[in-house]
Amino acid sequence: MRDIRLLLPHTHADRDYPPDAVLTVDDATADWLRAQHIGVVAPPDVPDTRGKRHATDKISTPHHADTDTTGDDHEH
Repeated sequence: MRDIRLLLPHTHADRDYPPDAVLTVDDATADWLRAQHIGVVAPPDVPDTRGKRHATDKISTPHHADTDTTGDDHEH
């Protein structure tokens, strides 16, 4: 069995599927869908961890001295 991502609308087992739907089909059906340019092998789901942080990660931001002489950090 293989997962195939549809490139085009397709009817499979009397059900209509839109483009980008992922079907799990037998190898022969997967080969046929690919040969007809209806679908491609779907990559395995891999979690996207780019830019994600753990709750325990510390984020430091540099403090810039304010040139305001009023003693507070608000704009006047």
